Amino acid sequence: MKIFEFQFNPKAKKDHFFQVFSFEPKKGEEQGTLYIIGELANALPTNASFLGRLAAVVKEQYDSSQEKKKQTMPSPRSFTPQIRLRDALRKANEFLSNEARNGNVDWLGNLHFAVFAFAPDAGAQLFSVTKVGRMDIWMARGGSLVDVVKNLEGTANQSAKVFGNVVSGKMLPQDRVFVLTKDLFELCAKENLLRDLPLLKEQKQFQRLFKNKEKELSRVSGIFFAAFAETSLKSFPAPKLLRIPSFSLKKIPRLAVPRISIPRIPLPRFPILKLKL
Repeated sequence: MKIFEFQFNPKAKKDHFFQVFSFEPKKGEEQGTLYIIGELANALPTNASFLGRLAAVVKEQYDSSQEKKKQTMPSPRSFTPQIRLRDALRKANEFLSNEARNGNVDWLGNLHFAVFAFAPDAGAQLFSVTKVGRMDIWMARGGSLVDVVKNLEGTANQSAKVFGNVVSGKMLPQDRVFVLTKDLFELCAKENLLRDLPLLKEQKQFQRLFKNKEKELSRVSGIFFAAFAETSLKSFPAPKLLRIPSFSLKKIPRLAVPRISIPRIPLPRFPILKLKL
């Protein structure tokens, strides 16, 4: 798996936090990688570590789920990324509910969070993904873009924004997944940058694309994350490479938290462009 990460003006807004977390498997383990992309908007300085704490909860339970299932299900297919991610999200929901009960409601309506789990499978990559809030997640295949999380829209509690469903599928060789925070996605759509994404393969190509829109991108803060499947094509017949993957939805029990209305505050924009590679 090849990974690209670009951050645009991540510190331009003092009450806005962006982070990407990458958790690689332990040495000798073949159950893949966990990636988390987070945004916390309109946040108090005391919540600067909130994304990191939530990511740590997801990662710890994701690992713990595998260890438990190894003891009861000896087959590697018994603890797929989907099963492990669902376990991790239950624990994340508990964490968020506890935060609300303890008086930390700063994240309500302001948390935007995507979790990706990848694992190798017979020359391809199994993946499971979920999101909370304003995250756009797309898959590129054969020059086309597919909205991976379209069916997740509206499934979460709109006041609590806690985790709901999981989408699962398979990435074939040369497939790509793109994750964009909402403000960045809207600008890329407006500037017609999305049509070029399926054609890009190397870091320099992304840099040229963003450099050509430097002025426009200087007006927005956000994260662009890309994952490319690089497995050999030899074990796959050609017709399969042209098919769009099917996605399945699995329910995650949602935990209720207090409904609190938090007004959105317009934030200033800063003409600074920073790329984190």
